[in-house]
Amino acid sequence: MNKGEKDSSNIVHGTLEHASRPGVNVGFISLLMIFMVLCLTVFIALALLNAGVDKRLTDRTGETALAYYEAQNRFQMFLSELDSFLPEAVQDGGRIEEFLLRREGLSEESVYDEARGLISARWPAGERLVLLAEILIHVPVVDGARYHIQSVYVAPRQESMKEPLNNLWSGEDFFQ
Repeated sequence: MNKGEKDSSNIVHGTLEHASRPGVNVGFISLLMIFMVLCLTVFIALALLNAGVDKRLTDRTGETALAYYEAQNRFQMFLSELDSFLPEAVQDGGRIEEFLLRREGLSEESVYDEARGLISARWPAGERLVLLAEILIHVPVVDGARYHIQSVYVAPRQESMKEPLNNLWSGEDFFQ
């Protein structure tokens, strides 16, 4: 055998010897595929979990918005009834407490402060919120207005909170 010639018996013999070794040949591509399948499985599981959380959040947001609009609708109905009631109430010397007691959907905590002429009304807006309104009654009528809406806002119900709301600002100037 010359230097340039290859011994074909060694190549065949070496190949057969290499192929007959016990064990599994796992190549780089196989490992990469296993890793990719595991990654995709984890990402799919996380995406499904996130979709479930998003659906619950969307449902809660929709329920809260619906409850808010229902409370806002009851407030507007209250103002409409108040508009029709006030002319006769002013003539009869005021029966605003009686008016408040007859209103459906109005919280029992709604009150009329006769000294200030202020109605403080509350409507439930879902399980955890309440719509609060303060309406100043004008007796006599001022500039054609029977009342003035001082404030309307949504606040958490006290019973739904773990701790009561604290007054964060006492009204004092910080720079004094």
